[in-house]
Amino acid sequence: MPTDLKTLKVTLADWTEVDAARCAVTELLGLIDFETSPYQTKSKWVFWTNNPFGNMAYDLLEKLVSLGVLERRENEEKSDEIEHRWNASFREGWEQFRREIRVRLIGGHGAGSPSNSLLSRGKIPA
Repeated sequence: MPTDLKTLKVTLADWTEVDAARCAVTELLGLIDFETSPYQTKSKWVFWTNNPFGNMAYDLLEKLVSLGVLERRENEEKSDEIEHRWNASFREGWEQFRREIRVRLIGGHGAGSPSNSLLSRGKIPA
């Protein structure tokens, strides 16, 4: 695994096999240092076995897929292999996130928000 990772956007720019994507996530979060624990010799087992750490990395990838940050597919040549890549159409930035949350929480219409918003249904405090 590369040890000069910059961002997940750069690292997962192309379709990446799921174990390599999990490695990237854990390294970017500082959970594994592949300079001291090389993937091939010391840490590969974490991503190839059922364990809390490897499962967390997989769950994080899937959460990023559900948020639209990453895309997920089955490899066209190996149907049992999952791949991830950065979603090129993902809109970055705090302002976009804030606007999307506002729409979800209060309907995005201020005082005249629709009656089916989370706020009007009592799901969040006013």
